[in-house]
Amino acid sequence: MKTFSIFALSVSACALALALSGCGQDTTSRPASPASVSPKPISQLKCPDRQGRLRRVAQARDGQGCDYSDNNGQDVSLRLIAIGNSPAEIVLLGVENSLFALMPAADMPAIPPAQPKSPEPPHAKAPAPLVLPGIKVKTEHGKTLVQIGGLSIHTDDKDDSVRIEASSATGTMPLLHSEQGSVSVNARANTAVIRMHDRGEGIRRSLIIACENPGPAGFRVVGYEARGPMGGPLVIATIKGKSKHERQVFKDLKALVALNSGR
Repeated sequence: MKTFSIFALSVSACALALALSGCGQDTTSRPASPASVSPKPISQLKCPDRQGRLRRVAQARDGQGCDYSDNNGQDVSLRLIAIGNSPAEIVLLGVENSLFALMPAADMPAIPPAQPKSPEPPHAKAPAPLVLPGIKVKTEHGKTLVQIGGLSIHTDDKDDSVRIEASSATGTMPLLHSEQGSVSVNARANTAVIRMHDRGEGIRRSLIIACENPGPAGFRVVGYEARGPMGGPLVIATIKGKSKHERQVFKDLKALVALNSGR
């Protein structure tokens, strides 16, 4: 099996932790069921001088935007975006396209076309599965399956891909679901694209793109967090980072958005 970048996988792991357990955030003051909280429209952003390791470096007079930075080459922009008559998905698609443009196109994951199966050699014998307490690992024909409870992680040497699935009573889904939302991970040897979608009222979307190789402007990690009512405006925070020290910044970015959206 080929080796997947520790950088890309670590970003994936942190993204999953952020989505499913808050990545260590204190949740004692939050409602028991975030999905029941409806975000309220706001007219101006709250932009504190500091948020965690982020420090404010610019602020718009009209209250529609502010910029933050840390000591590791990570930049965060917070914006209040009106969506007008456009669906929120169209606005977020524009944000996503601008972020993907900052990353090396050749490294971005893509869903490979279906390939015909090669005939198996006669008497081919697959390696015996490796079974550990709570974990089962099976490798065959360049593909590896890791099963941890109802969670399955598939890797394929042919296209350097990683797929994460969660099993339920109704079948297997290509998304990892929690009570608060769902997460999809698409990864290659040195790249990971993680999308998060909240099940609650209003809009809550997240995207993280991480690549071992820097893009044209030197960024290795880009992404956004967006929250707001269905009709807008949306609080959108984007991150652009050149270093590999992204975990704390993700927490601080989410905290800035939560401060303004109330979720």
